Amino acid sequence: MSEKSTRASSEDTVVGCDTSMSTNTTPDLRPRPLRDDSSRGKRLMGDLLGSLQGGKAGTRKGVTGNRGADLTKSDIEQRIRNRRANQGSQESQALKETILRKRRERKKLEMTKRHEKMRNDARFLQTQTRPVITFLPRVLTQEDSAVIKEQCKGVEYDIQREVAKQGDGIDNK
Repeated sequence: MSEKSTRASSEDTVVGCDTSMSTNTTPDLRPRPLRDDSSRGKRLMGDLLGSLQGGKAGTRKGVTGNRGADLTKSDIEQRIRNRRANQGSQESQALKETILRKRRERKKLEMTKRHEKMRNDARFLQTQTRPVITFLPRVLTQEDSAVIKEQCKGVEYDIQREVAKQGDGIDNK
């Protein structure tokens, strides 16, 4: 038992208990607060009371006490409005760009279809009267084949001119 009492006294010193106590008494298991702990408790209590009274003090002061909070609230609301406006303008700008891109793609597709039709029509002979009727005789004469070659050259020239004109128009937009 004497070993247990010496162990208990050594444990008392570890936890910060008073070593002057006799070994016969039960050791105090709870450590005693230090000065820093008590001042910390006072400081925390003061902070708590100050924060609780801060709301009451603001009502006593009137408008001037909440002016900082009102300014920050109005600033936040203004930022939210600005963000929504910017977001809306960015979305509308993206929508406009998408519409323009789709128009260009549609025009390009229409142009390629029209050029394909022009090339196909150029391989046939056409009547001189209106409405134009296209035909291809069974046996081509040299004159007919020369006319077809000339039509193909003319169509290719027209297509190149239209593509160049359309390319300049796209770059300017």
